[in-house]
Amino acid sequence: MRHLLFIVMSVALFSVMGDVFAEVDAKAIHDKDCQRCHDNSIYTRPNSIIGSFGQLDARVRFCNNQARSHWNEEQILSVVEYLNNTFYKYEKKF
Repeated sequence: MRHLLFIVMSVALFSVMGDVFAEVDAKAIHDKDCQRCHDNSIYTRPNSIIGSFGQLDARVRFCNNQARSHWNEEQILSVVEYLNNTFYKYEKKF
C-alpha cells in the first residue's frame, strides 16, 4: 500500500512540476528572443493591438517570423501560454 501511495504522489508531483518547467522554459525563450526588440511594457500599454487569445497567438507567430527566431510549434505555443498567463489573461479561444 505504501508503494502505491508513493507512486501516485510521484506521478502527481511530476505532473505539476512539468507545468512549472514548461513555463520557466517559455519565459527563458521569451526573455532571450522577444526582449531583443522590446521590453515587457508593450504587453500592458493602454493602446494594445492584442485583443484576444487568437490575436496573441497570431502576434507571437508574426514576431517569431520577423525576428527569425525559428521556434518550433511547441515553443510558439509555450510562449503564447506564458504571455497569456502572465500579462493578458484571455479566454483560450480563437
